[in-house]
Amino acid sequence: MVTTYVTALNTPGTVPNVQKAWDVFVSTKCTQIKAAAIESYDKTMESEMAGKLPCERDAILQAQAIALDKALKLFEEETFGISTANIENYLSELTVRKSSIYFLYISVVFYCQIRLGHS
Repeated sequence: MVTTYVTALNTPGTVPNVQKAWDVFVSTKCTQIKAAAIESYDKTMESEMAGKLPCERDAILQAQAIALDKALKLFEEETFGISTANIENYLSELTVRKSSIYFLYISVVFYCQIRLGHS
């Protein structure tokens, strides 16, 4: 935030805007935190599902709940102090992405069950 503000101060013809500097800071911070939360989710899902596919839907649901909980906890801890209005979109993107991954895992389970002749 300070860098953005100082850059504006040092740019001829530019009026420094604290609100804009804050918005840039929040956007950058939330983007980085969302990426870290996604990485946490992916690693947790990989470790939870390692050697377990094909498996039942409940096993995937349990692994996904653990992974999503870790990712959301990381996101919440790292965005503490930033207003909910500023992080809402990033949080929404995070949970939508996780739902998409869940459906991918479910598809794998059904595919494996069909290929292995299980119902």
